[in-house]
Amino acid sequence: MDYEVPKEFGFTEDKIFGWVMENEEFCLYVLKIILPFLEIKEIVEFNKQDALGNDQR
Repeated sequence: MDYEVPKEFGFTEDKIFGWVMENEEFCLYVLKIILPFLEIKEIVEFNKQDALGNDQR
C-alpha cells in the first residue's frame, strides 16, 4: 500500500498567506505584530492579492 505524506504549508506559503490576509482586521493585527515600531493604527486602502497564474505545482 502506497502512502503519500501530505505536504504542510506554512504561514509564508503564498496561498496560505493570501488566505489569512483576506480579512482586514486580521491583516492589521498581523502587521502590528510583525512591525510594532511603525505603530500602525489603521489600514487606509485594503486590496486582496491578485493571482499571477503561477501557482501550479
